Amino acid sequence: MSSAPKPPETYVVGVDYGSLSGRAVVVRVRDGREMGDGVFEYPHAVMDEVLDATGHQLPPRLGPAGRQ
Repeated sequence: MSSAPKPPETYVVGVDYGSLSGRAVVVRVRDGREMGDGVFEYPHAVMDEVLDATGHQLPPRLGPAGRQ
């Protein structure tokens, strides 16, 4: 007598790209248990004028704060 094979576990990954860091969480769907999480703080924080890697000047911001 053999039992039916168990279905594979299902997980979801949530990712948040914030202004100062990126965060992720892995949750098992069956019971909502958090399986792991992580945070990566950006080494150069918010880049709103120049891209650090290339030195490329970013265009002016849109909205009231960027209008001259």
